[in-house]
Formats: sequence, C-alpha cells, structure tokens
Amino acid sequence: MVGHLTYRNSGSIELGSGFTLPADDDILSSLLKTTIRPADGLEVYGSWIRYDADSTDPQNPQGVNVAGPGNALVFRDAESNTIQGGVRWNPETSDLIDLNVVGYYTENSVEEDEVEDPRTTDRTVETFGITLDNRSRFRFGDAAALTLTYGGEYYEDQQDGRDTASADGTRGGVPDATTEFYGLFLQAELSLTDLGPIPGEVSIIPGIRWDRFDTSAEDVGFDIDESEFSPKVGVSYKPIPEILIFGNYAEGFRAPNFNEAFADGTHFAIPNLTAPPGPFGPSFVANLFIPNPDLETEESSTFEVGAGLDLEDMLWSGDRFTIKGSYYHSDVDDLIGLDVNTPLGCFVPSLAVVMPCGTGPEFGNTSQNINIRNAEIEGVEVELSYDSRHAYLRGNLTTIDGIDEDSGEFLEGTLVPNTVFLDGGVKIQPLDLRIGGRLTIADDFVEVNDPAEQRDDFVVGDIYAVWEPTFWFLEGARLDLGIDNVADTDFEVVNAGVSQPGRNYKIALSWVKGF
Repeated sequence: MVGHLTYRNSGSIELGSGFTLPADDDILSSLLKTTIRPADGLEVYGSWIRYDADSTDPQNPQGVNVAGPGNALVFRDAESNTIQGGVRWNPETSDLIDLNVVGYYTENSVEEDEVEDPRTTDRTVETFGITLDNRSRFRFGDAAALTLTYGGEYYEDQQDGRDTASADGTRGGVPDATTEFYGLFLQAELSLTDLGPIPGEVSIIPGIRWDRFDTSAEDVGFDIDESEFSPKVGVSYKPIPEILIFGNYAEGFRAPNFNEAFADGTHFAIPNLTAPPGPFGPSFVANLFIPNPDLETEESSTFEVGAGLDLEDMLWSGDRFTIKGSYYHSDVDDLIGLDVNTPLGCFVPSLAVVMPCGTGPEFGNTSQNINIRNAEIEGVEVELSYDSRHAYLRGNLTTIDGIDEDSGEFLEGTLVPNTVFLDGGVKIQPLDLRIGGRLTIADDFVEVNDPAEQRDDFVVGDIYAVWEPTFWFLEGARLDLGIDNVADTDFEVVNAGVSQPGRNYKIALSWVKGF
C-alpha cells in the first residue's frame, strides 16, 4: 500500500514584469494505492487520487487582470477525485494471456462565488469508464516473434454548468451535455532477427482502431454521432543494437467535444469605449458563444521519420547516452479552431457608426468553433539524455509550424516558438547530494495573424539542489532547494501581455517510509 499527502499554501505572485498578481491559494492533494496478489500471475489493484484547491483571485487571473468591473473577485473551490480499480492476469503457463481490465470514475468540479455579489457559477464533469486489453505472444523459432494486442474501451462524460445570475440557471460556455465513447483496437508487432544478408533487427507494427462518439446537449436541437476506422503502421530497423531508424504512418479521427459544438452564453466581456462611463467605471458588452450544428469531425494523416543512438560506457563504466530525433508532417481536414470576432467600434470611437459596439450576433460580437478545411502541421523533435554515477544531462528541442492552406493564415492556438530545454548537474555521491540547473531557450514567436500577439525570445534559468540521505534514520527523507527564474526574467509563454512568474525561491521536505 502506498500513501501520499501534499499541502501547499501560496500568496500573491510577483511576475517578471514587476506586476504583482493577487492570489491566495490553499492546495491539498493525496494519493492512496494498494495492490493484492492472491495467486501467481494475478493482481488486483485500486487507487484514489484527490485534489482540492481553495483560492481567492480574479475570475480571469492572467496578465495584469486585477479584480474589478468585468473581472470579479471570486472564492474558487476546485475539486478532483479519481477512483480506479483493476485486475491483471498474466499466468506463467500461457503466452496467450496477459489481460488487464481497468474501471474508473472521475469527478472534476469548479465553483466560483463572487465576493461582492451573490452570483455563483460552477461546472462539474463526471466520467465513467472501462478499458480492457490483452496481449498474446507467439514465437517462430529464434528468428521471429509476434505480439498481438487487442481490446476495447468505453467511457461516458457528463457535464453540468450552473450560473445563478442567468435566467434559466445555466452557465454560458458550459452546456449541460453527455458524450458516450466506444473504441476497439488491434495491433500486431512482428520482430524479425534473421534476415539473411541484412544484419540487425526489423520490427513491423500495423494496427487499426474503431472509434464512435455520441454527443448530445439539452435544448440545443442537434446531436453529434460519428464513427471511423483509423489505421496505422510503423517500421523500425536496428542494423546494430546502438542505432535505430524508424518511420510511422497513422490516420487520426477526433469528433467535436460538447464544449466545442454546443458552447453558448458569455465568452468574455469587453469595455465599450464609445459609451460614457457610469458611476463605477466603463460600461461592458459581452462576446457570446454561438453553437455550431455544422461542425465536422477532424481527420488527419501523419507520417514521421527519425533515428536514434544509444551508447553505453562512454566516459565512465555504467554511463549511458541516448539521442533520438524525428520529423513529422500532418495533413488535417476540418481542424477544429475557435473564431473570435469583436466589433472594432468598441475600441475605436470613430468606427462606431459603421461598426457599433454591442452584445452578441447583432453586433458581430461572437465566438464560435469552426472547421479549418485544409490544415498542414509539421515539426521537429529531438530528445537526448546522459546519465552516470557522477553527472547527468537531459534535454529536448521542439519546433512546430502550422498553416491554413486555403487562407495562408497561421494555426493560432496550435503553434509555439522553437524551444530548447536543458536540465543537467552533478552527483556528489559521498554526500548523497545532487546539484543542477535548468535552462529554457525560446525563439521569437512571430507565427501569428495579429502582429500584436507576437512574443519576444527569452532565456530562463533555474538552479536547484536535492539531498537524499541513505544512512541511519534519515533514509527515505528528501530535501529540495531551488530558485526558479534566477535572473527574474520577464517572459511570455501563453499569450502576449501575459507575463510568467518572476524569481521564485522554493524549499520542500518529504519523507517516504515503507512497511
């Protein structure tokens, strides 16, 4: 049996820009997990994960959004509970049975009570699900081996939203909706090691899955009922154990979720600068979500090629260095994106005559999920790691580009800047001590359709030390010390104008004991 309990309290956050983001958070998380083995090859296991966060902060806490008109101060209570139970049966007497059955239930809820107003909003999503898979293994002499993996899954999502300030009690952007999902899958992995004149090992992994989504919402007038087969195939080749060359092709399918298809109500509020301010500041108008009965399913085809290197005993006995890189390209039909429109007259008084400022479709002040008919996404990923008794290093490089082939516009919401991440340090084994640092380097982000959304490049560094004693009664204890964003850099990751936290000092003490 394993148990884990964490409590965290945090106050206002000073951003790299120097602005202080007001907040007051209490977070309690816990884990309880147990496994029973009543017989050889048989396991029965279960777990419960709980997360509870109470906070007081603005409804939209990003950037410099302090509480005020249009952004109320709220008491926010976020809770999550996940209960999971399963059985694994893998008898030593049979290569045909390696069965795993898992059932689970998850409830996620967020309630917001406005401090200065009796208004309360909440959202609850409940998920019930079960997955089943089995592996059957076959050998054909010493030259070939085949593993078949097959099974299915089912889950149901139920969402409820409430707003005491709305006429019918429903919450904008959070439709009362249900999704049922069914899936079946089959995969074969064939390994060949005797190829005559061709040295090395070849693996061929074909597979296919069938998915079905049934989604409906109250008082909307349309449902979503979609199903599709999705094939894939992967091939890898190891001419020698240290070198890997691989290629994959896969077709994907994603039906719109209930928030994308059925969203209605208020998305956000904006000030009407063309209207005279009232006694409590500027007047506000609302941008409204519009449901889309014509929203289609995403379908994609992706190919990937790459290579890897795995070396041991390079600098010291027992050390290991690995590096793996790949390039991928996806063609996506009917990519689901969000189209947000606001009347310019709200911001430029001289345009208010031809584009008046107001709420909803009448004024073109709307948000709607739409399909991008022909999208193209491509990128490069590189991962590396080195580990030894004396030092360690891990890192990755990611790039991604995406474009709407019909309009030539960038796929906003999908793209991120080119980024390099490194984490390395030294191990002082006689002291049970590890000292290291992290470095994140991001390029200028200019793949945006609105120049105002461009973000500057940045370099952010962290340092840390970890002490894990292995002697006497201190065995199982761990002390973490660290400083994030050592240089107090002002940088943006999510959106332009949304600064990340500045310099942050951290200390954590934990102890693990087995019985």
